[in-house]
Amino acid sequence: MKIAYMIQAHKNFEQIKFLVESLLYKQNGIFIHIDKKNDKLYRKLKDYYINNDNVNIIDNRVSVNWSGFSQVEATINLMEEIDKIDKTYDYISFISGQD
Repeated sequence: MKIAYMIQAHKNFEQIKFLVESLLYKQNGIFIHIDKKNDKLYRKLKDYYINNDNVNIIDNRVSVNWSGFSQVEATINLMEEIDKIDKTYDYISFISGQD
């Protein structure tokens, strides 16, 4: 079974790394949106996963406000990234970086 995980995150590199490593199987895809307000975390994750084809730190980022429409925009951006790649998934799961 192939699962695409969409993750919205805004902090805590080590926790995100632990989450990604626990979900990462050969057939799964990980798609991460990092809040535009945290460029340091975004760059650190991009550098860390640069050679991993199954982990995608998306470039189309928005500044997310809690309970705002920006959360919907970030989710749509994640879905568009999944649609761009040439892979088919059985399921798509949406979680936060704090899960």
